[in-house]
Parts: sequence; structure tokens; C-alpha cells
Amino acid sequence: MSYFKKFGNIASCRVYSKKNAKVQQARIVYDSAHSIARFDTQWAIYCFSTCLRVTPCHYTVDQKSSRQKFVTTLTQLPPNTKDIDLALLTRDFGAKAVNVPLSLNSYKPKRWAYITMCSQSMLQPPTKGCTRDRNPVAALKERFNINQPAQSKARSHSSSHSRSCSKGPDNSQSS
Repeated sequence: MSYFKKFGNIASCRVYSKKNAKVQQARIVYDSAHSIARFDTQWAIYCFSTCLRVTPCHYTVDQKSSRQKFVTTLTQLPPNTKDIDLALLTRDFGAKAVNVPLSLNSYKPKRWAYITMCSQSMLQPPTKGCTRDRNPVAALKERFNINQPAQSKARSHSSSHSRSCSKGPDNSQSS
């Protein structure tokens, strides 16, 4: 709650959960509409290591649903990846929000993230004549080495073989 004071004077705050929901929601009312003007273009904020989605209450149902319309999943993340770990990358690729879900039993981050974009074009590979030079989701996967070919077996075998040869009996000194 105190984090949200930096945006303006809070008139009221209510934290609640919808029935059978896995997340909590908060309804924060400011004494000035100016306090929430930034959230017309900024869809989320980072509080500690968590990305919190922000939707102004005065939005229509269509405006609210448009903020949940273009979501993709980034899978095979390194263990213990948190929302904040993806912040710079998602910002660089135009993402509006990121969410790495937590396990309900252990509260450890799962190995995937939901990335919210503002349009369908941000989710698809670029087409001919498109100004973007690459698909942002593919670039995120590349950055995290997701679905990248593993080190070749031949290279792996040769390096382990050279290590084992240096320790072998032929290379040891006699006393």
C-alpha cells in the first residue's frame, strides 16, 4: 500500500480476492484523477521483484479486456526467474507486463512467464515491409537460450576426452 502513495494521495484502499481466485486484487482510489493518468500508457509497475498489473477502474469492459488480449507464454526459463529479472528485456521488446507465476505449494517461481503485449503484431513474426527487425518473443527466447541447440556431442566428447587423457597413466610421470 505504501508503494502506491508515491503516485498521489490515497483516498481509500481495499484488498480482496474473487471467489476461487489464485491472486489478490486491490482497489486503490486516489483523491485526484491526475494520479492515475500515467496508467493509460503504463500497464504495470514493479514492486520489489513482482510486476503488478494496473488497470484504471473507470475503464470500460472493452478497455479492460484489451489489456489481457495479447498474451504469450515464454517457457523453459532458468530456475527461480522472477518478474523483475525479465523487466529490461520485456521493456526493450515493447511488452506491457510480465508475470512469472508462483507454485501454490512452495511459492517458488514456475519456469514460464506470461508476457503481455499491446497488439497482435507484437506477438507475430515480422512480415515483409515491417519496420521491426525481429519477433520480440523469439528475441526473448534467444536471450534466455530457450530452445537453442545444446553443445554438440562431438565437441563435448572431445573436450572431456582431452581432460581424461591428461590425467591418464600414459601422461603421468614415473618416480
